[in-house]
Amino acid sequence: MLFIYTETYCAILTFDLENADAENYEYLSKKLEEISLTRNPVGKDSNDEKEVKLNLPNNVYFADFNKERFESPNALRKYLKGKLDKVFKNLNLKGKYSLVVGTNWVGMVEDIYK
Repeated sequence: MLFIYTETYCAILTFDLENADAENYEYLSKKLEEISLTRNPVGKDSNDEKEVKLNLPNNVYFADFNKERFESPNALRKYLKGKLDKVFKNLNLKGKYSLVVGTNWVGMVEDIYK
């Protein structure tokens, strides 16, 4: 099990695209990285606390932002919404997304095995 604990403002994004191909997803991923949203954030192994790069599920992106940069989680949400709307529009992508922003939370990534 890998986990993330942070006292920064955190953002989690997930989305579904309509009629998109692999190239659309790849290009979108590059654009999301430009605004600090990544599928591979750095976390800590729950056994030994060593830093490791997490591999989030497909279409889930994570970012953390310094609290000094934004006055509140809502200010960060508004900033990211503006950036996301522009990226989706510029790439002519249709679909929907969910953006969650908060602070002082713990999350985890767990592999599922049969």
